[in-house]
Amino acid sequence: MQVRALAAVAGLAATAALAIWWPAAVAADIYVVAPGDTLSGIAARAGVSTSRLASLNGIANPNHIYPGQILSANEPAKYTVRSGDTLSAIAARNGLSTSYLAALNGISNPNAIYEGQTVALSGPLPVAKAVTMSILCPVPGATFVNDFGYVRPDSTAHAGVDLFAPKGTPIVAPVSGLVAWDPNPSGGKAFQLYGDDGIRYYGAHLDRYGENGYVSAGAVIGYVGNTGDAVMTSPHLHFEMHPGSGLTMSPYPSLYQAC
Repeated sequence: MQVRALAAVAGLAATAALAIWWPAAVAADIYVVAPGDTLSGIAARAGVSTSRLASLNGIANPNHIYPGQILSANEPAKYTVRSGDTLSAIAARNGLSTSYLAALNGISNPNAIYEGQTVALSGPLPVAKAVTMSILCPVPGATFVNDFGYVRPDSTAHAGVDLFAPKGTPIVAPVSGLVAWDPNPSGGKAFQLYGDDGIRYYGAHLDRYGENGYVSAGAVIGYVGNTGDAVMTSPHLHFEMHPGSGLTMSPYPSLYQAC
């Protein structure tokens, strides 16, 4: 009943919510924080206490939530580590990346898990430790705000952060990995970067491409533009981070640290 209540107050179609954070199997169990929301207000509408909602979502300060943050009133799915298990194998069996699973559980060393340990398999990543990855700024000198999760006029949620810079500004690989060009109607000239850190990075609206194939962190992989459905906007790089199959994470904390 709590899950249904939380989903009901989201004000988003299930398809709009699907793109943010969660595998499709639990997409209906989420609420995307909107500007002006408070944790107490969300909790009251969902029929749970503020402290319980904070606990379920790893929120240390109930007064500190942000637009685009994903909340759930569900108990997270859990797994008890068995002899011979590795975090990478557990992640693979559940369609997750090892980095996401490590961040979700506050595991600093993915090789150091032990028999009997309880590992959460779902749930929003804690804000402080979860989504800050060690990357290079993809557009040095760009301006940006935390627009991850904002709902567009067509009711879809913005699944990335837009980095604004003059047309032609170089875009560099935030990590080493394999770059594949991915032109498409909405993203225009776009790319997928399959990072060596286990994260898939997506960038869109490029003016033109740079290097592709395997690249080192810092390689110029494109140039800022406004192609695709951004033709009427200022030049920018739309930047997304995907830690596992069907998952999207906010790039903002990583960008804030890197840029």
